[in-house]
Amino acid sequence: MERSSKRKPVKPTWFQNQVLAFTRVFIRARMKRKYSYDIEPVTIEGPFIMLSNHTTDNDMLFALFAVKNPMYFLCSEHLMRKSSFMKWSVNVLNEIPIFKGSVGAGPSREMLLRIREGNNICIFPEGHHTMDGCTQKLDTGCARLLKHAKCALVTFRIVGGYFVQPRWSDLWRQGPVSGKIVRVMKPEEIEKLSAEEITEIINQDLYEDAYETQQKAPREYLCDAPAQGLENAFLICPKCGSLETFKSDGPRFFCSKCGLEGCMDNYGILSGEGLPYDNVRDWFAWQQAEFHRRYDEGDVLYEKDGVTLSEILPDHSESILGEGTLTADKEGLSIGEYHFAYTSMDDMDFINQDNVMLFCVDRHNYSISAAYLGGVKYRVLFDRARKK
Repeated sequence: MERSSKRKPVKPTWFQNQVLAFTRVFIRARMKRKYSYDIEPVTIEGPFIMLSNHTTDNDMLFALFAVKNPMYFLCSEHLMRKSSFMKWSVNVLNEIPIFKGSVGAGPSREMLLRIREGNNICIFPEGHHTMDGCTQKLDTGCARLLKHAKCALVTFRIVGGYFVQPRWSDLWRQGPVSGKIVRVMKPEEIEKLSAEEITEIINQDLYEDAYETQQKAPREYLCDAPAQGLENAFLICPKCGSLETFKSDGPRFFCSKCGLEGCMDNYGILSGEGLPYDNVRDWFAWQQAEFHRRYDEGDVLYEKDGVTLSEILPDHSESILGEGTLTADKEGLSIGEYHFAYTSMDDMDFINQDNVMLFCVDRHNYSISAAYLGGVKYRVLFDRARKK
């Protein structure tokens, strides 16, 4: 309570309002030219929490253009380590950073305080872009936050973003993106529902299957190398069963061990002799099931050379703790003298095409990075150890 009494109430500043006005005029015009993104903003009676699916690094802008109200964003702390400009932006706009791989109470407390001061918050509860084009199902965390906040709920769904910036690639495509406010739910409506009922509504409103949408109305997303980075998503070869043998080259991807080869076109569709799937969604679903099968049928041991372990400090700098070989089994991760049990981690998340792993142990935030890490397999180990 003492901490809250010393806290200066948060209100949009003159400078923040000017940045918002500039963004809504000039940046919105650029988004319209580049992505055909055109949405008529509306005013919503607040305070409210907006929840949106997460598809690209531009999602904050897509959501911002949908409403006339000012909003503060819950954003990933790693943005503050991306560049000096990003750190300045997060600070000057007074956004709410959260460490990926952590479940600390600080950001939730700050959001509740800002809501009670009459502000609006926007959250992308998945926490990261989708690897396969399907919105991740949420647990009751957001619903419980809404019940405590006693504010309105706005659900917002973005369509087309997956093909503009697939999580497994560092290349952007040019193609159409659209956004839609799906629902506005008043506080008194939320109060009557259970956390489970609210969660079901949120999951329904935010859900997007990019390939299902593409099948119904095919749209082209221009890119000179549409398959680049697919090796970050395709870790197992369906023909020979080898691990991490895929390479990509322009529109092509191929297994360096057995020669299985395919292409991706500008519609996100896969083609090639012997390919079992024509899209990333179905291939990824098979691969996840295969990782679980391997886990159930025997000992699992992954080793990766050229890995760097760092601690992320409170000032957002990184201190390198060691470099060498990462070993992962069913119990935890080891690199040099350091060992981290999955059961000791708050959570685990990934950035940079899943080649940087982030997690928190005993209030210390860590990153494990490599030129190619293949984060998908470590997430399966973590989930199974935590029985998720």
